[in-house]
Amino acid sequence: MLGILQVTSKSIKPVLVLWASMYLFVLILVGMNIGGNANIIYLITQFIFIPLSGILFLHLFNDLFGSEHSTFLHTFYKGKVEKMYGAYLMLYMLPLIVLCTLIDLRYEGFEAIPASILLLSQALLFTCITLILFVITTDLSISITISVLYLSIELATFGNVWNLIHIFYMNLQEPIVLSAVYHTLIVNFVLGLIGYRFFKMLVS
Repeated sequence: MLGILQVTSKSIKPVLVLWASMYLFVLILVGMNIGGNANIIYLITQFIFIPLSGILFLHLFNDLFGSEHSTFLHTFYKGKVEKMYGAYLMLYMLPLIVLCTLIDLRYEGFEAIPASILLLSQALLFTCITLILFVITTDLSISITISVLYLSIELATFGNVWNLIHIFYMNLQEPIVLSAVYHTLIVNFVLGLIGYRFFKMLVS
């Protein structure tokens, strides 16, 4: 068991290093007031940390669903996977809440609470979708490829593809307040909770 945990820690170390580097990068942007617009900083935050949440969660659950130890670990963690997921999600959100608070203090027209809740809804939906894809395919590359394809389309079209679900807030003019993001919040949470229930059903 110790060997399995050591393999897991090694597999996620590069992702954690990348995450920390990107966090420092965004902190520098906020500190130097680069762009002079909270919406630009928030857009960068979304397109960095939401995809990284999916990649990190895939690596965290890789040994449970996609390795030769899967049967043993599934038995060992039976009934605990959803609790692990919830704990990981809350831990992932803590530094992002701090980041939103710093952006709120630095810029006008930005509210940390709705911005943080929106990031939570995005992370919930994105991680659930990537994990469902992974559980079904047992292939990390397929899950990551589909996620990257979606992100590329969203970024390239700036969320203007009408038949896609848009989980990101990409308006660079309208202040990030609850009245501006509530529709996206509702859609993300509804779909995210449906995805979570489906993920829970697959792993139970």
